[in-house]
Amino acid sequence: MKHVKLILSVMLLTHLLACSSTGSKPGSEPDWVSGNSSKYSNQRYLLGRGQADDTATAEDRARADLAKIFVVNVNVADIDKQKFSSSTAGEQSTSEFTSEVSRTIVTSTDKMLKGVQIADIWKDETSKTVHALAALPRQQASQAIREEISRLDSLTRLSIEAAANAQDPLDKIAYARRAVIAQQERLGHQQALQIIDTSGRGDPSEYDVAKLITDYEKLLPRVRIRPVMLGENEGIVASALPAALSSAGFTVTDNGEADYIMEVTLKLADTFQKEGWYWGRGVLLMNLRDQQNTVLGQKEWPIKASAREQSEVMIRV
Repeated sequence: MKHVKLILSVMLLTHLLACSSTGSKPGSEPDWVSGNSSKYSNQRYLLGRGQADDTATAEDRARADLAKIFVVNVNVADIDKQKFSSSTAGEQSTSEFTSEVSRTIVTSTDKMLKGVQIADIWKDETSKTVHALAALPRQQASQAIREEISRLDSLTRLSIEAAANAQDPLDKIAYARRAVIAQQERLGHQQALQIIDTSGRGDPSEYDVAKLITDYEKLLPRVRIRPVMLGENEGIVASALPAALSSAGFTVTDNGEADYIMEVTLKLADTFQKEGWYWGRGVLLMNLRDQQNTVLGQKEWPIKASAREQSEVMIRV
């Protein structure tokens, strides 16, 4: 008899827990289906709702509905546009800035969505439609983002200090750029945090991104580079290389006062035809040397181009 009572007690407890997990009486429509949830308040949770003919699809739609909260239209180019459009290099930085922030928001969202739980499921027995409620605790998501923001602020501070103490101009540029990238990434996390934070404030940065970009851009013209084209195809890159260096913000010079020498070699293979198209392939080699002729870095890029006319292939390369 004792065993029977124990079994009945366990069955009763299990039944009660199952009923309580739906947040509603059996058969009755939960409050969250058409309104706010009393159990999962908007102050404590981010919520998403989904419905379908089957449970799996309803759950997926609920998660997707929650993810929509983080779909933000980032248009950084319109923010303080006058601060970013002072030069060609400035416009380039703005483009990179927008792209970096967008990627960071996507990354932050993906990480946070791993913490999403299906909090409740209810089936309408009349329409046979399954409803699902996805929930993400605001505190849990907020803590993860704030930890990442703290790391990026520390990286920014260390990068700024390193840039100020570095003697080599290229090291200065590298550290300054690292500080910019860290704050670009932070802005993406901040925008995600503002969505999670019920006050909408998030955690504003102590660093001015526009100033960091300006400081970085001011370092570029201080570096004087002499472009040198080598090989039989030097004519193809003769005008492109100086223009590219100048567009990047560096000072281009053709005399002995250069801080660095940029050697570029373009190696091209023979043009061939395939399926009505002419193809050109090659390799672009780049060496950076200092005044003592020491190689500081090397880079190699494979290139290819195609055209309907053979004469156009080399132009497109």
